[in-house]
Amino acid sequence: SPLESADKLPMEAAARFLRALAYYNLAVTYGDVPLKTTPSAHDGVAVPRSPKNEVFELVRTDWEFAYENLPEKDDDGFATKWTAKAYLGKLYHTLGCQGDNTAWEKAKACFDEVMPKYRLADKFSDLFVDYVQGSPESIFQLNFALAGSTTRNRGSWLVAPNGSCNGQAWDRIRASKA
Repeated sequence: SPLESADKLPMEAAARFLRALAYYNLAVTYGDVPLKTTPSAHDGVAVPRSPKNEVFELVRTDWEFAYENLPEKDDDGFATKWTAKAYLGKLYHTLGCQGDNTAWEKAKACFDEVMPKYRLADKFSDLFVDYVQGSPESIFQLNFALAGSTTRNRGSWLVAPNGSCNGQAWDRIRASKA
C-alpha cells in the first residue's frame, strides 16, 4: 500500500540527514567530491567532482529539510530535528573556519537552539558502558558492542575520538569511581 504523505516526510528527512552526513564527511576529508542526487543506471557511475562549496550547499539544504521534518524525539541511533540543527551548526562552524565570517553567527544561533535540549549525564562513567541508551548528552549516537571488531575498517577513524587508532582507544578510556 502507498505510504501516507505524513509518513513520507519523516522518512525522506531521515534519508536526507544521512546523505548530508555522508557528503559532509566526504567533503571535509577530500574536498571536491562527486555529487550524485538522483538515481541512475550503472552507466551513470562516472561522475566528475563537484566543488566543495556545492557539496556543502547540498548538505545545508538537506539538514535544513531534516530539521523541518524530523520528530523532536526518536529512538537512539535515529536523527531528530535537534540532531539536524546541531549538525547544521557544525556545518556553519566548518564554513566559518574556512573563511566565511557570516557563518559564525549562524553556527552560534544553531547551537543556542540545541543546547537547552541536552544536558550532561549524571554519571560520567555511564557514557562508557557496552550499550548506552537514552543518554541526555547524546545528540546522535552510533552504538557499539565490545565484541565487535574494527579490523580493516578505517571508517571508525571519522567517528572515533581524536588520536585513537582505528577505534582501539575505547579500551583505554575508563571512568574512575569518584
